[in-house]
Amino acid sequence: MKPPSEVNAPNQGRIQREATDADQHAHNLTNWQQQYDQISAGDFYGQLTEMQFDGLQLFQEHTSQALRQSCNTWQQSLWLGIPVNHKKSSKINGLNIEQNHIMCRPGNRE
Repeated sequence: MKPPSEVNAPNQGRIQREATDADQHAHNLTNWQQQYDQISAGDFYGQLTEMQFDGLQLFQEHTSQALRQSCNTWQQSLWLGIPVNHKKSSKINGLNIEQNHIMCRPGNRE
């Protein structure tokens, strides 16, 4: 596996990574244990922008293909997911995510 393509953005602490493989993209997020399976056909491109503060990690990701994602959130954390593009459907634990929904998972769980 190649090391992540990393570009330091102008803002201090902001990191942007790109990937051409779903597995590589899954490994690009700092300190996360996750697995991505590409479930749509075609070339993959993923982009991740990440910032970390004391006790807080913010990230935005984009992928060119549909993925099945499995991840384990940090212990004693709260994960909030806000979809920014509703042209395609999103799901969490098999439930459809509507435009006004926020996804939420407690820490140390898949």
